[in-house]
Amino acid sequence: MEQSIKKKFLDGDLKLDLLFQILWKNKKIFIINFAVVFVLSAAVVLSLPRYYSAKVALAPEYSSGSSLGSGSLYPDLMSSTDFLTSLFSVQIETNDGKKYSYVDYLANHQAEPWWTTLGKSVKNIFTDSKPKEALFPVDPFRLNKQQTAMAEIIQKKILCVVDKKTSVITLQVEDQDPLVAATLVDTLKTRLQDFITAYRTQKARNDLQYALKLKRETEALYIEKLRAYTEYSDSHQEIFLQEYKSEKENLEREADQAYGMYNQVAKQVEMAKAKILERTPAFTTIQNTTVPNLPAGPKRTLIVLVCLILTFVGTTIYILLKK
Repeated sequence: MEQSIKKKFLDGDLKLDLLFQILWKNKKIFIINFAVVFVLSAAVVLSLPRYYSAKVALAPEYSSGSSLGSGSLYPDLMSSTDFLTSLFSVQIETNDGKKYSYVDYLANHQAEPWWTTLGKSVKNIFTDSKPKEALFPVDPFRLNKQQTAMAEIIQKKILCVVDKKTSVITLQVEDQDPLVAATLVDTLKTRLQDFITAYRTQKARNDLQYALKLKRETEALYIEKLRAYTEYSDSHQEIFLQEYKSEKENLEREADQAYGMYNQVAKQVEMAKAKILERTPAFTTIQNTTVPNLPAGPKRTLIVLVCLILTFVGTTIYILLKK
């Protein structure tokens, strides 16, 4: 019969019922493979730490004629060394009420799969144990290996996506602790808002500082000229010579000119302040941060199911090729 089935298979005439007969005759292989794969995949996925995801979405609202700029600016910011290392000292609280700095929490209070723990133990046996490098102080220009590793871990945990059409910025953080995930995404939101505001108002703030400097200088000049005019007027009240009158008029004119300059610069200061307000975006929070109740992953059931499906396909191919 097997020769007949083989001939039909080669001729392209093999029916589904005959295919089912072949597989059914080898059901023990399927049962054994399914059992082995189920146990192994379950052992693996149950060892994977659960993680939670928290996100926030906000839309900067600008004055007319303004735009967000490059959509890659803010994701690039969050992947920069300066930004990542600035998160090291953020104070977080875990769901069980314990408090740490964020980098200390990542370095010393994370669950790991059993094979990772085993691998570290084996590595420690064959290598000389060295004291851990310090996490603080942090010099972004020259990080040690421990700090570099922590920065890379943080970078993988945070996500920033900008919708180029709507300018909506979505921030997302994944972490093993739901409260930590929500806390950090809220921190990212605040820091990103501060960065956007500082970035968009930088020129206006520079103009304001320059205008304030001129205002102080012109104010000092005006006070100086006014004092000279006042003192001269007070000391020459009874003198009516033409040269004294001319000097008094000259001092008065200089004081008026100094006041005019001061008044003009004062208006520039107010205009610079208005420019800062104009360029400062207002933020509308589309989706607020909330502490997640359900884990985002790993999808344990799905992983096991995919492994079983692949086992079925692989076993089927093996049996057909063998037969």
